Amino acid sequence: MEYKSVSLSREQLDELIDLLDSYVGREESRDGFVYGNYMEFPSASSLDEETLDAVLGILAQDGSVLTLGDKVSLVASLLPDTIYEQDLPDEYKFWNSAVFGADEFDFPPSPVDKLVAEIEEIQEAFLRADDHLVKKGLAVAAFALLEAHGKAVFKNNPVEISGDPGLAEYVNSKIKRESDNLESWRDILRALGRDEAPGKVAGYDLRNALSHDFASVEVKRDLFYFKATSGNPATRKVSEYFDGLRNYAEKYLNFSDRSSGKVQPP
Repeated sequence: MEYKSVSLSREQLDELIDLLDSYVGREESRDGFVYGNYMEFPSASSLDEETLDAVLGILAQDGSVLTLGDKVSLVASLLPDTIYEQDLPDEYKFWNSAVFGADEFDFPPSPVDKLVAEIEEIQEAFLRADDHLVKKGLAVAAFALLEAHGKAVFKNNPVEISGDPGLAEYVNSKIKRESDNLESWRDILRALGRDEAPGKVAGYDLRNALSHDFASVEVKRDLFYFKATSGNPATRKVSEYFDGLRNYAEKYLNFSDRSSGKVQPP
């Protein structure tokens, strides 16, 4: 199965959801803890030709000269099988703004040691699990926890720009409005030349593979096997993945170690 690198706009996603009547499910642990929602699209082979044409139109693809088989293949290569909590529009998420308030993640983040403990609990559950689908779901859940904590940290520790409150207001508004993940915060802060800009999250390539083509990722013994965004085969040790999440949390999200609790100018 090919890695699906297509990036859907919010408008495209809304149109696909309306057209395909997509299934929304929920990931839970055995003790009832909710990791988040997920959305499944029907397989391309299950769609009739009229629906295939409609999907291709939404995805800005010209299918007029394609055979039915080619249309099925093209839609299968572009349409994600499953979209997980961190990539869903807010109204389809379990952990959404209706739960947390009007502004998503506009609440004080929990202590970083609690986050680290939760990641360790997920890793322990991963090691106990026999089902590879459960293992992959737990890997997604660990990264989703890190991202949720990161969003809360950066939205509650606004960028301060000495002598230019207008620019600071604009930057923080952009962060709240447009940042979808930790990489977005990293890019914005690095563009400003800030020393506190976080590094790249170890395991982000695996997270992308799990988000865009969950079925293609394999877990064998202590290794994940997946395709990197370049399309090349890649592996990552299970321990390395979870260690990377813990290290990122302790190094970049522990704002209790900062004297003012806010992101300061250099």
